[in-house]
This record gives sequence, structure tokens and C-alpha cells, in this order.
Amino acid sequence: MVLPFAPADWARLSPLLDELLDLPPAARAARLAAVSAGDPDSAAQLAALLASDGDEDPLAALGTAAPQAAAAAVGAWRLERRIGEGGMGSVWLARRGDGRFDGVAAVKLPHRALLAGDGRRRFAREAQALARLAHPHIAALHDAGVTDDGQPYLVLEHVPGQPIDVHCDERRLGVAARVGLLLQMLDAVAHAHGRLVLHRDLKPSNVLVTDDGRVKLVDFGIAWLLDPDDEVQATQQMLTPEGAAPEQVQGAPLAASTDVYAAGVLAYRLLAGSHPTAQPGVPRAALLRAVVERDAPSLAAAAAQATPAVAACRGTTPAALARALAGDLEAIVTKAIEKHPAARYRDASSMAEDLLRYLQHQPVAARRAGAGYRAARFLRRHRVAASAAVALAVALTAGAAGTAWQASRAATERDRALALARRSAAQAEFFEAMLTQAAQDTRPITVPVLLARSRALASGATAGAADAPVLGMLAAIQVSLGDVAQARSLLADAEARRAAADPADLDLRAQLWCQQGYVASLLGEHDEARAHFAEAAALDVSAGTRADCRLHEAFVAQNRSDAAGAMAAAQDAVALLDRWPAATPVQRATALGNVAFGHHLNGRPAEADAAFALAIERLRAFGRGDTPVVVTLLNNRGIAAFAAGDVRHADRAYTEALQLAERLAPGAWPPSYLLHNRALVAFDLGRLDEAEQGMQRALAAAEAADNRENATGAQIKLALVLLERGDVAGARRLRDAVVLRLGQNAPTDTMAAISLRQFALREALAQGRWQDARAGADELIAFFDRRGMPVGPVVKFLRQRAEAGSALGDFDGAASDLARALALARRLQGDLPASSHVGRVLAAYQRLHAARGDADAARAVAVEAGRQLAAALGPDHPEAVAMLAAGAAPPAGTLRR
Repeated sequence: MVLPFAPADWARLSPLLDELLDLPPAARAARLAAVSAGDPDSAAQLAALLASDGDEDPLAALGTAAPQAAAAAVGAWRLERRIGEGGMGSVWLARRGDGRFDGVAAVKLPHRALLAGDGRRRFAREAQALARLAHPHIAALHDAGVTDDGQPYLVLEHVPGQPIDVHCDERRLGVAARVGLLLQMLDAVAHAHGRLVLHRDLKPSNVLVTDDGRVKLVDFGIAWLLDPDDEVQATQQMLTPEGAAPEQVQGAPLAASTDVYAAGVLAYRLLAGSHPTAQPGVPRAALLRAVVERDAPSLAAAAAQATPAVAACRGTTPAALARALAGDLEAIVTKAIEKHPAARYRDASSMAEDLLRYLQHQPVAARRAGAGYRAARFLRRHRVAASAAVALAVALTAGAAGTAWQASRAATERDRALALARRSAAQAEFFEAMLTQAAQDTRPITVPVLLARSRALASGATAGAADAPVLGMLAAIQVSLGDVAQARSLLADAEARRAAADPADLDLRAQLWCQQGYVASLLGEHDEARAHFAEAAALDVSAGTRADCRLHEAFVAQNRSDAAGAMAAAQDAVALLDRWPAATPVQRATALGNVAFGHHLNGRPAEADAAFALAIERLRAFGRGDTPVVVTLLNNRGIAAFAAGDVRHADRAYTEALQLAERLAPGAWPPSYLLHNRALVAFDLGRLDEAEQGMQRALAAAEAADNRENATGAQIKLALVLLERGDVAGARRLRDAVVLRLGQNAPTDTMAAISLRQFALREALAQGRWQDARAGADELIAFFDRRGMPVGPVVKFLRQRAEAGSALGDFDGAASDLARALALARRLQGDLPASSHVGRVLAAYQRLHAARGDADAARAVAVEAGRQLAAALGPDHPEAVAMLAAGAAPPAGTLRR
């Protein structure tokens, strides 16, 4: 039986029903009696809900569908099992019933009372607004609607994670790790605030963390979605008391600072282990009154009162926890949970910035930045230099009591501190001179002109020997812009000046050697690269310098398709930077971007895209959005998307990166690798004219920068484009030139060598040399299998081997290859609605079924192949058109691609 509740009744009863459903029977009866004493009408309605007609599911009385059969469906979604319930509805694990979505989703079935009046129109409008929240830390809204019998539903990304407090406590995460998770959450909240969406219910159960440490917000904006036009009702009734802000309790207008308050409460609970105002076990009314009236104890005071078990979940003791939370963190959380909204952080981004400053030991905005406080933060950031000074003082005063080791170590730290000071002074003097010179020029100055002037200033006759770090910095910029030859020249000059000026500066020596190693690898000189990295690794340097070197080694591993090496180097860099107090946002974002690329190489595109997005967003939050680092991150994000079969997403990422590169250096060649990658996307989308022109530009840019490896790669890819256009003679001329360029002893694991094998495979297929094609595919598949790399190219090579096998009559072998290809393609697809890899494998299945004479199977698989290809490549793409036609007519032809 569905009870006749009005929307106002439902909003009033929903939170009480949530509370009662969580209680065991005895406690539920006692709580219901307490409600009855103050509000007998509500108690009667709740009792009816809990026991109406003996229904096992009280939500059915609210008009919420609660299917019991495993085959029950909502829209196109088949409900498998209930995974959550409450006064606002139930949540079910579901799969797409029509085969168009291979993964699982969470289907939320809210109460039908929300559709009273014009609720149906509001529901559709607000669901569309939520669908625009695209962020790696927000559970995506896949679908929303209302069934024919009036049941509203929301189809959300299923997040296999734990509430953030459970995740932290089970793993005994320390304070810094917990702050890191809060930063991920605040990134997501800030994204929504930028689109005028409030969460309104930030609490542990709505902040889930996956096993690999990724935060996902769920139920984002649902309270607003359900009743956006009744602000007072929504704020007073549809809230969780433990996370509600005073203005929510009082029915006042809400703003971004409302979510800041809830984030502050969550931070308080995660860090100190208790709620700032609520006492355990008190009634709802008392909780709400405390939110408005009770002042929270300081974070450190709350931690000091924590039980040993609570502190142990944070890897420490109550006293040590109190010391860790006192000061900056205490000030940040206090500001976030101020009673008056105007006294809080204005939005989630501002709170996140202060938490980042805390992690980096910089002055936080929540505290008065007096001279003593700023000095303390400076010493904290520069512990190496500060400890060197202290150690030196101790060594001088200890006399004969000090050991020789202590004196030697103090001298080492002193020398490192003095070298760092000289480098900082040199860079400050250089930038002052550069800006003074630029200020005297009334004409606009482009980046190439600025770089040329910078080099002249740093390398000129009047330059000081301490300009070596400046030259190294300029070399890094030239590498990011694709001019590797210029970078090598700058690094040679920098090394000469370093050796002459300060041979004892080991950190600078290691930094320059690692840069030289990376540049040598880009120029194909791999033995020299290994030698440079080995020399740098033998030096006693700071954690920051070791992190820089490991990042350069990650770059080299990425370019050589070394998935395990790339991930190991990137993770080492992140760990080193976490222990280094002077790490900058750019360094951290660069390291995170390399972890993202490691995920891509290891076949985890969803993790890769989330990490890329987070790295880019953090740089933009710090005003570093228009820098060469972001060009690199966008380029690598495009690589990962392309490998996952999300071709249009890759096209957008490459286009944004190219536009930024051209803004940074107007009139100069954009990076050749970026031109090359964007041309590959055009090739995949069938835009052959654009692909040919783009690859020609990539080749010209690489040759202008004297980047032989990039030039070789662009040349062989241009040959592939010509082969696709039918210009076999032109393609072979380019192929022969590449072979000549590489020489007889070229490494076999470079991208150029792989591309040459790919060319040979495509040519064999085009000419019908099926045995040669199968052998070529065998070699390429084995290359990636030996390295444990389940990546996008493997899908293509398996398809091509299946094509050759089918042509040779080996239908079973072809089917086996396609089965493996489809499994890999779907794994790479992840939560994407469509994938070019999946579509092309299904198209290959269609041709295989047709070759075997199974017209019905061919026609059936063509329908899904056409849908996938049309979504991934565009409805006008020739492959999509062919499959859509095959799905509508009897199949014909053989397995060809």
C-alpha cells in the first residue's frame, strides 16, 4: 500500500525515517516513543511507514519502487540487488538491460512525492544540470528519468569504495594522508561551485574512497535536485544534522560557504576523531540546537581528549595527535566551521589552498602572518638549510666532544645550504635584470624573443658563473617547447659554468646531469642517457633533486614503452616530494601527471584521466594554467584517451594543448610531438588531408628543433597516412628514408621501430600477404606482452591478426584473437559510453560472422558496432556508416581492415 504523503510530509519524515531504519528493533521503538512525546502525528505516520500492511520494505509505503525480483528493471536498467536504503529512497546495483552499457551502475529510486505539482519538470531540469558535473572525484550521473508508472530514477556511477572515515581508520592513515583525501574532495566541491551547484550533504557516507585512494563524491546535489524551489523546506528538513551548517538549520539562504562548513566538520571528524558540536546519542533536535548554539572545542583540545584507540587509527597517541593538529590545521578547521558564513572561507577552493599551504609548510591565510609566524614557516619549509645552520653551530660549540662524522655531516649540510642560497640569489638577480630589460621595450614581446634574450643575458660576457641554474631552467623550457637541440646547447653551457664556479654543489650537478640524460634520450643517444642518470644517482643530494631525476627517468621510460619502469619512477618521485618540505605545486603536479601516464601505460585509462584532470586543476588553482607544464599534461591526457578508444576526448585535449602552445610561443613551431599526436587523431577520424598536413608540420617542427627521434616518428607515421591514401610509392620512399635514418644498430624498442613494424603489417594486409601479416602481428603482440602492457595498440594488432587468420581460413584462431581483443577493449573502455576499440572489434566480428555464413549473427553484432563507432568516431565516419548499413541489411564481404 502506498500511503498518501504530501511533499511537505515526506520532507519532514524522511530524515526521521533514515534515523529509525539504522536502529535495531528495541532502540527503534524507544526512539519512536520519544518522537511521539513531542510530535504524535509524525510518530503515527512513521509507525505506519515502518509496519504498513506488514510490508518487509517500509520504502514501498513511501511510493518508492522496491523490486524484489532479480530481473526487475527501471528504464533500460536491470536491478540486481539493493546496496542502500533510507528515507529518501533506495539504491540498487544495476546493469544496462539492452547491452549498451557493459559495466555496473548505481540506480537511485527516490520517493515519488517529489513529482507533485511541477516536480516532473523540475526533476528533468535539475538532472540535466547535474549531468554537467564532469569531474574525476564526482560519481557521474549516467541517466535520469521517470518510469511509466511514475517512479523517478537516477542512474549513477557505481563506486566500489568505503566511507572516507572507515577508509582512513582501517588503514591507520596519518594526518597528512587524511588532508590529502580532503583535498581531493574539495577539488570536486570547487568544480561544482564553479557550476553553481551545492552539495548540501557532505558527510562520510557521501565521500567514498576506492582501494587505490581515489575520492568519489556521491549524492552530489541530490537535495537540491529533489526540491530546488522550496529553499526553507530543503534547508530545514532535508539535511543531515551531523553535517548541517547553522544557516541550514535556521532556514537561511545557502551559499558555497555552506559546503565549506560541512567540509570543516568532516575535516574535524577525520583529524580529531569526534564531532565539533554533537554529542553521541542525543536526539535530533539537540543536535540541531548545538549546531547553532554550541562552540566547538579547538581541534587540538579535541584530539587531546581522544581515546588511545582513536589516536592509534591515526598512527599516533592522543598527546602527539594534539601537537600535530595544533597551529595551522587548527586555524584552518576553525575558520571553516565559523558560525557566521561571512567569517568562513568563501568557497572550497580557498579552503583547499590553505590546506595545500599547510602541507607545503607555507603561511596559511587562516592565521595572522606576523613576522615570527612567517619565519617559523620559512624554517619549516627549508629544514635542510636550517638544520645545516643548527648543525654547524652544534659542531662549533661541541668541541672535542663532537665526533668527526657529526662535523663532516654539518659541513655537508652547510655547503648545501650555501649553494642553495647562491642559486636562489643568481636566479633572483637574473629575473630582475630580464624584467628590467623587458620593461624598457615598448613593443610586445613573444616567448621566443624572451627566451632568446634570456639566453643572451645568462650567457653573455657580463654573466656571472652562478647563472648555471638559470641556463638549466631555460633548457627545461626549450625541451617542453620541443627544441631539444637548443636545450642541449644550454645544458652544455650550464655544466661548464657550474664546474668552473661551484664544483661542490652536488644538487646542481645532479640536476644538470639528469636533464642531459633526458635530452640525450630524446636524441636517440640511450647509452649516454643511462650514463648521465647513473652518475647523478651516485651523488648525495636532497630529496627534491632525487625526485627531479626520477621524473626525468620516468620520461625516458615512457618514450621507450617501459610501463613498469615509468610507473616505478613516477611513484618514487611522488614519495620523495611528499617527504620534501620545499616541493612546489608545479613539481607535485608534474609528478602526479607522470603517475597518470604510468596508469595509461599499464592499461588503466580511467585512473589516468582522473590523475591528469587533478594535476591540471591544481595548477590552474595556483595560477599556473597557462604554462608549458600544462601543455605536456594535456598532451599526455590525449594520449591516454586515445589509447582507451575515446578519440573525440583525445582530439579535444590535443586541440586545447596546441592552442595553449601557440599562445605561449606565437610565430614559433609548436612542439613536434603535439603536432604528431593531433595528426594521429585526425588519421583515426578519417580526416586524411588534415592528418597529412599535420604530420608534415610535425616533421618540419622536429627537424627545425634537430629532434631526430621525433622527426623519425613523424616520417614513418606520414608514410602510414600515404599508404592509407593509396600512395604506395610515396609511402615506401618515406619508409626507406626512416630505415636509413635509424641505421643498422638502432634499438628495437623505440616508438620509431614499433612504427616501422606497424607499417610492414599494414602494407602486408593491403597487399593480401596474409602469412606475412600474421607473422608481423605476432611480433608486435609479443613485444607488448613481454612488457606486460595491455594497451590500445594490442587491440589493433589482435584485430589485424584475426583479419589475416580469417583470410587464411583459420576462423577459430580469428575468433580467439577477437575474443581477447574485445575483452581488452572493454577493459580499456572502462566507464566510457563508447569506444573506437570496442566498435572496431565488433565490426571485425561482423565480418568474421559474414565470412562464416552466419548472417543473423553478423547483422546482430553490426548494430552494436555501428552504435559504438558512431559515438566514438562520429556518425559520418566510413567505418560507422558501414556497420550501421550492415546492421540494417544482410551482411556481405570478408573480414578486412
